[in-house]
Amino acid sequence: MAKRTSQDGRATDADRRLMAAVASESRPYTDPRADYPIARTARKALADGAARAKDAA
Repeated sequence: MAKRTSQDGRATDADRRLMAAVASESRPYTDPRADYPIARTARKALADGAARAKDAA
């Protein structure tokens, strides 16, 4: 994503407000890629494999 700046290269007021809002966010950062279907499938496959290994032991 391109960084939006004013014409002289400094961050705009809107950018500063956005950065302040993000910095004050109380939730920990979560990777947006974690919600992609392939990531969910991989997590499920890992969980299934772990369950099978536990059953076999």
